[in-house]
Amino acid sequence: HDKTARLWDTQSGAPGPTLNGHVNSIMSIVYAPKGHQIATASLDKTVRLWDSYTGVSVQTSGGHTDRVNSVTYSPEGCTLASGGLDRTLRLWNAKTGTPIKTFGDQANQITSGNVNQAPTFDVGRIERAAYSPCGGHIAIGSDDESVYVWDLKTGTGVHKLDVHDDCVTSVA
Repeated sequence: HDKTARLWDTQSGAPGPTLNGHVNSIMSIVYAPKGHQIATASLDKTVRLWDSYTGVSVQTSGGHTDRVNSVTYSPEGCTLASGGLDRTLRLWNAKTGTPIKTFGDQANQITSGNVNQAPTFDVGRIERAAYSPCGGHIAIGSDDESVYVWDLKTGTGVHKLDVHDDCVTSVA
């Protein structure tokens, strides 16, 4: 919990850059599918983008109102998704850090389907998020023992899977 991420050369085993900049522990780290960008999520309520060659923080994205547990890149690497204890899933432009969309509102309700007929998901704290291989859906593991699946094209929830007896800390 030293608020850093340390990179290593996998060929030589030599230490690489240390990612310094978060003011609280890092909860999630992921390499971009292409290029040399890294994203981190932290208890300090931020997502940071880093240059993996230099270790320099190139962008900091706020917006979350509580700790951020998860960050993941879309398969093509253009979009980031982050989620945490504020019960929101936020999509970001991976290059600029600009917000694209937020799932979940202040009441932590996420609507599924047609607004006039839609069930509403009362989402727990988000522990982990993962894109589908095609990038069209995202799955969220929650502390409410459920997995939620959203269609990112339509912005609607498509499934709530209640199959666990405890917090869902990983999805793929």
